[in-house]
Amino acid sequence: MRGPRKGRTAFRPSLGEGQLEERVVLSTGASAQVGALASTGAGASLTRRDLNQAFRSQLRAASNQLKQFATQQVGLLFANGEPTADQIANFRDQINGAADAIAFRVSSQLALLPGATDRLVAQVQNNLLGDNMRSLGGQINRAVVRLNQAPNRLLSTINRAIDRIGNQNISQTSNFLATAPLNSSRLTRPPASVSRSRSSWPSR
Repeated sequence: MRGPRKGRTAFRPSLGEGQLEERVVLSTGASAQVGALASTGAGASLTRRDLNQAFRSQLRAASNQLKQFATQQVGLLFANGEPTADQIANFRDQINGAADAIAFRVSSQLALLPGATDRLVAQVQNNLLGDNMRSLGGQINRAVVRLNQAPNRLLSTINRAIDRIGNQNISQTSNFLATAPLNSSRLTRPPASVSRSRSSWPSR
């Protein structure tokens, strides 16, 4: 069985270039909001509390979508009984690919906050994609190696890891919003509809 992928490089989101993860697409409404943030104070003024609630909702939604995808993939992995080494390796790649897509999605949203790219976005990306055993990718890879013959335990472990990292992302985002020198006149809500094309998720 192939070992876990190494050297996954963190990225900085460029909203004008959707190259890293084609699985995630910005909707028309979201693109308009990105433009509003970049303009000279367009959009409604928001409080830090408004922003915290909006980003908390977005981050929880991302975690829930990743858990739903993991549930689907675990079901497929064990659909015909004990999986082969190739099926296990493909499963790991599918889950890691979905985590990459989620990282791009939430990074693009958080990058709307002034000053977030070098601090908050880097933290969130490391939580999701860092080349260490504490990141979501590291925890998933370890679970696949240890529990690839136990579907219920595998899914439970992956879901706990997703929840743990999701809560960490929420906590770091809340801390950033509480301490960063933000100008509320230049803030707008994060995209409420950063959507994913169902057909462009990783497929088996």
